[in-house]
Amino acid sequence: MSCAAPTGRSSRSYDISFGTSRLLKNALQCLPLPLAEGRGEGGLLDSSLKAGRLPIMTNAARAICTLLVAVSLLAAAPAAGQVLEREVVIVTPDAGDERVTQTHDAVAFWNETLSDLDLGVRLRETDLVVASENRALENYARLISQRGGRLPRGAAGPQPPRELIDLGADVVVLLSRQPLMPFAWPLPGSTNYFVAIRAVEPRRPGDDKVLRNVIAHELGHTLGLTHNRATATLMCGPCSSAAAEDNPLEWLPLTADDRARLRALHGAQ
Repeated sequence: MSCAAPTGRSSRSYDISFGTSRLLKNALQCLPLPLAEGRGEGGLLDSSLKAGRLPIMTNAARAICTLLVAVSLLAAAPAAGQVLEREVVIVTPDAGDERVTQTHDAVAFWNETLSDLDLGVRLRETDLVVASENRALENYARLISQRGGRLPRGAAGPQPPRELIDLGADVVVLLSRQPLMPFAWPLPGSTNYFVAIRAVEPRRPGDDKVLRNVIAHELGHTLGLTHNRATATLMCGPCSSAAAEDNPLEWLPLTADDRARLRALHGAQ
């Protein structure tokens, strides 16, 4: 996290040493469930639950998680008049990957939204890491995607690989080679996140539009937003891919509750 003026992105490899902060470790043991993808009346999350891939979070547990997330983000809020920058690093197997542009666009969407709300936080892309093989990150992503609902969070959960920590970002976005379930996973002992985005499905009509909204959805979790039950909104849960495909606008909308939560968490500049 930084309050410095924005700088340009650069490309680099895994050669940067970084120590994560220890801010509100316990608050990160419980955060929003990841977004699954699929079609049908039941939506994305429902189909994943039936397949046994995600747990059902009780209302009481969800309320506790929401409170803990709010406490952690409020503790990291900037002083009045400052803009807190959450640094984003994108990891991709190919610099020409279309998801790189989609991630740029999703970051721009959030920064425009945060600016319109006059909030004191922004996302800032600091690096584009191009690596043909990211075995450590891909393995970690597969573990979380396949078993995320059954894994403990925080210090008791699976520890991130050194290659992930060394990137030194508040948010690391992995553009995975795998057809995994996208997610935003809180890293233990910090307010940092690991976001994984599934591989492109070239034969799927409208996949470009769906993926753009999936990426924006997961970045929304890194800003403290949780799921709502309106399937045709950005922070849906369960969701319908058809809602993104059929939406005449570029982005699915935020709800009034989403905006109120952002104001409560990040305050005015």
